[in-house]
Amino acid sequence: MSRSGDGSLSRLVPGAIRRRFVYKYVAVVVLAMALTAGVGVYFSASATATLDGQVEQQVTATAQLQANELDSWVDGLGHQTRTISEAAPFQRGQRDEIERYLLNRLQDARPDIVAIHYVKISNATILASTDPGVEGTEMKSRGVPWADNAATVDNGTDTVSSVYVADTPYNATDGTPVVAFISAPPRNTEHVVVVEAALSTWGGFQQTTDGAFTTVRDADGPLVYGQDHAGVSVPDGALSSNQAGFARGSETAVGYAPVDNTDWTVVTHVPGQQAYALRNQLTRTIGALVILPLVVLGGAMLVIGRRTGSALSDLTATTEQMREGELDVACETDRVDEIGRLTDSFDAMRVALQDQIEAAERARKEAEVSRAEAVAVNDYLQKRADEYSTVMEQCAAGDLTVRLEPDGENDAMDRIATDFNEMIDELEKTTGQLTRFADEVAETGKTIESSAYSLQDASEQIAESIQRVSIDASEQQDRLETISTEMDAVAETLERYAEDHSELDMTEPLSRIKGVASMVSEVAAVSNETTAEAETVAGAAEEQAAELNEVTGQAEKLSQYASPLGEVLDRFKTEADQEFFFPSGPGNRAKQETDD
Repeated sequence: MSRSGDGSLSRLVPGAIRRRFVYKYVAVVVLAMALTAGVGVYFSASATATLDGQVEQQVTATAQLQANELDSWVDGLGHQTRTISEAAPFQRGQRDEIERYLLNRLQDARPDIVAIHYVKISNATILASTDPGVEGTEMKSRGVPWADNAATVDNGTDTVSSVYVADTPYNATDGTPVVAFISAPPRNTEHVVVVEAALSTWGGFQQTTDGAFTTVRDADGPLVYGQDHAGVSVPDGALSSNQAGFARGSETAVGYAPVDNTDWTVVTHVPGQQAYALRNQLTRTIGALVILPLVVLGGAMLVIGRRTGSALSDLTATTEQMREGELDVACETDRVDEIGRLTDSFDAMRVALQDQIEAAERARKEAEVSRAEAVAVNDYLQKRADEYSTVMEQCAAGDLTVRLEPDGENDAMDRIATDFNEMIDELEKTTGQLTRFADEVAETGKTIESSAYSLQDASEQIAESIQRVSIDASEQQDRLETISTEMDAVAETLERYAEDHSELDMTEPLSRIKGVASMVSEVAAVSNETTAEAETVAGAAEEQAAELNEVTGQAEKLSQYASPLGEVLDRFKTEADQEFFFPSGPGNRAKQETDD
């Protein structure tokens, strides 16, 4: 039997889990916990990546800003060095003028300038200086790094207004770490002006994070500015990079940026706790938001799942017993939730099932009794049906005298017998009437045929007599018209004769002759009318003879049709002939005459 949920997805679930609600519940809770943890990890990783990116951008931007500040300081000193080297005394090369200029210039110089020297570049010898104690000495003897590369410095200052930055620090005569800015006078390139500036007097770098610090290092790694910190190292490749970058150490976040026109790199160190404080706080918050639902779900799984699983197990065991036929088991619980209502429903179903089983048993016994009765009734009906079938076959064969006998055992069968008998009675009566009707029709047809022949002969004789009368009347009319004409001629002759013989009185004879002529004319007219009426009567007699001829034909057809009907009806057997009453016709008249 198929069950809902047997789809492709449910088939992927192990059978042990599908068969136990507790396992399903635990699996769902574990899945929910895994999804919650996954979502938390995802959001935590996303937030961490975003905040790490912000830290990287911030630290790198700080290093770049600090490098820009140092680059501005270098540019400012380079510009001032170029301005000093372009002074007229340096271009003329007069030492006394240069010394006076240096003394005056030092008083107006920036505070970060420690000393200014006028040096012969070929051997790096100081010819004039704001520090008189070093005049006439060679820079090499003081351990100045750039003095070992005097030729390189000379080539770098050959271009007018160019400034060579000797970015490797060394100590001035007073021990202050300085860097040198070197520029050759425009018309005195065999000599250079060296300005020594102390980074220690520079304002330094502003920090945006507590505990952060910045150092400036040379390309080879020596510290140019700042202080070394134990356990803090410079990221690999940072000092050789030509662009700003970021590196994450074990305890610090490091941003670095190169300083233009120098080999320096500004390296900014930010403690990891301060740099990633927001990220760590957010991670802890997300972790708490994830762990708290996981703890709640785990607790619910342990408490609700255990109680629900136990209740369902008990209910399952009870239903198994009920399925095996043990309906006396108890289905009781003190729970008021859906499981409690389900248990109560099973108990109500158990009671209802018991009642239904008892009712079904009673119905089974009643059905057995009814079945026995039905078998007896069926046998009786089969027997009666055979009897009825025999009688109906006899009726169908033409014997309308047989009848069905009701026995009073079954009302329906008795009604069938009664109705059938009434129907056969009517059929028998109708058959007898039809037989009588066929005989009457045949007799009437013969009578009508005989009468029609007689009437036809009489009509033909009448027509012939009238025809002869008509001919005689026509001939008489002709003679009378001739007589009337002749008498009119006689009268006219007598009138002319009377006119010629006035002495004769011809009035009375003329009057009688005219009266006779008029009478003859009237008789001729009457004879004409008589002839017309005789012709009309003759036509009517001929039409009647034609109609009688048609009636004779119809009577012959009626006799032909009635004869086969009588033959068919004679096949039926009836108790007695039935009388069929004609409202009119020869048979009815004969019957009336007999009755009279």
